[in-house]
Amino acid sequence: MTAVQVRWLKTAAITAALFLSLAPLSMTLPGDGLDPAWGLVVEQAALRGAQWGRDIVFTFGPYGYHYQRIFHPDLAAEILAMSSLRALLTGLGISFALREAGPGPTGIAVAAALVSLPTVQDSTYFLLPLLIVLLHFQRRATTPLWYLLLAAAYCGFAALIKTTFAVLAIALLLVVDIDRLLDRRLPVFTPLCLIVALAAYLAAGQSLAALPEFIDLSLDVARGFSHAMSVFDWRRAIELTAFLVASMTVLALVVATTRPADRLRTRSGRLMLLAVAIFWFVTYKAGFTRHDLHTLVSWATLGTGAALFAAVADGAPSLRPRRLLLVAALAIAILAPIRLSLAPGFGLVAVALQTLVYNPRDTVAQAAAILAAPTAWMAEMQRRRAVALTGIRNRNPLTGIQGSIDTVPSLQAALVAADLADGPTYHPRPIFQEYSTYTAALIAANRAFFDSDEAPDTILLSPGSIDNRYPSLAEGPLWPILLRRYADAGLAGPMRHLDGEIDVLVLNRRDQDTVIALGAGQSMTIRPGERLTLPEDDVPVVAMIDISQTVAGQVLTVLHQTPTITLTVTLADGSRHTHRLIPDIARAGFLLSPYLPDTAAARHLFDGDGGGRRRVSDLRIDVPDPVAWAFADRIAVTLRPLR
Repeated sequence: MTAVQVRWLKTAAITAALFLSLAPLSMTLPGDGLDPAWGLVVEQAALRGAQWGRDIVFTFGPYGYHYQRIFHPDLAAEILAMSSLRALLTGLGISFALREAGPGPTGIAVAAALVSLPTVQDSTYFLLPLLIVLLHFQRRATTPLWYLLLAAAYCGFAALIKTTFAVLAIALLLVVDIDRLLDRRLPVFTPLCLIVALAAYLAAGQSLAALPEFIDLSLDVARGFSHAMSVFDWRRAIELTAFLVASMTVLALVVATTRPADRLRTRSGRLMLLAVAIFWFVTYKAGFTRHDLHTLVSWATLGTGAALFAAVADGAPSLRPRRLLLVAALAIAILAPIRLSLAPGFGLVAVALQTLVYNPRDTVAQAAAILAAPTAWMAEMQRRRAVALTGIRNRNPLTGIQGSIDTVPSLQAALVAADLADGPTYHPRPIFQEYSTYTAALIAANRAFFDSDEAPDTILLSPGSIDNRYPSLAEGPLWPILLRRYADAGLAGPMRHLDGEIDVLVLNRRDQDTVIALGAGQSMTIRPGERLTLPEDDVPVVAMIDISQTVAGQVLTVLHQTPTITLTVTLADGSRHTHRLIPDIARAGFLLSPYLPDTAAARHLFDGDGGGRRRVSDLRIDVPDPVAWAFADRIAVTLRPLR
């Protein structure tokens, strides 16, 4: 067998192994959990021609349905094709990077990819632009230009799946094109990525007129993520510390492995280091801002990226740093399935079997079924989708409701399922999941929707949100509008919400808005930890709370996350309740009093009850002592009665 044949056999083996392990042919079915709910909304928005940036604003773009891969007969072929292309590009890119690597480094790099990448699909979207960087700066091997162009084009398509995919791809491709430009070569990758993204945007039925709003509000969702969605407590510090130690270890070994001539002394060395720094920072933020299973993204991409770098490195001062980097990279990659196994409902054996056995087996079985009888496969998947939607409807009864409908709690799957069965028409506000309405611009978009003739006939309401937020922060700035425009029409449920079941308040739009307005308020400043006594009037109170960050705090938010701020309220009955406070929602204004822990309390409010024993008598705002320097020592509070 010739050297060329061996090389192509190696390429085919690596590509096939990764393709099978990544399970690109698997599809999911509709569900009524938090994530499946937004998956159905994005799917239906795409099918119904919604305009992103106007009709819908979310972390995911016009092709966001490619992320959850929920089966729909009109989208299945496209999802399978693009998912398969992503898996092929990942496998080919890794194999091209390893063309000149020996058996040992190749085996370790492939093993790192096989054990980590299948744990979280974000990792492959993040890895593709990094592969372009590695292959571009890998001077000793020639990568086919068609691969680099195809990978850059796919990055353009992926930019419309999720905002962070766009940010990382454009940043890394710019680094490559800067290097090409300085070499007096045409910068092709960034323009190609952007052209494909624009073409895909138009192909999705999006309007050029809405493009600026789409970009601006998508970036606003990303900008506000650290403020509103960060999750951290000191128990999680162990994982964060471990990741930072692992990152520093990798950095030290990368420097030791790189030829002295290729370090910061050369332009290419500096640009390569810049690209690696961007890649690390974006994947770190993607994993450790939310600090839940999102950390899988960070572990998987760090481990696989480091292994690839070590495998392609040559000319190191000695082989020892390279070997140490390979071992460290594999150990980091293995931490991805270990981290997943620690989550409820998982186990290390189950995760290993899924990644190494079930995924390849299921990929082969799915391919055989699709190729042998595509019509029968499609019919069976349609049957299973119908059964899943029926199950959602049965678990979430919405009897007797007609017209257009929206929901504050994350019950979108129930509304979509009802809509698809000729029930009430699901007509969502632009930022359709309450926990994502966390910046001034996003709040303004939803306010404008409910203040317009577009407001739905019916809205489902229940207080409460994720991360122990103050209950009425769920679309908090909208509550005065809802009280003015909607009336109590009863209860519906029980319905699946977050980790349990709730009854929801059904609000019907009034024929004519009632007279309700914010009265003249009183403004004051308090210090963190200081109690503020509220007036004893038994009327609802809206609070506007301005918690400013110091310059150091803003830097902390950019580099890591915003520390959790808490609001503790004392009620007229003497009870105390502590919840998380989201800065931008608090600044825009939310219903502070009465305290509304559940649907029954919210119903009393809409029936004219001022609160009674649920009236808030005083409040206290706390910031974590170790990072008190991140916030100004004065908090501006305005309290306005709602009459």
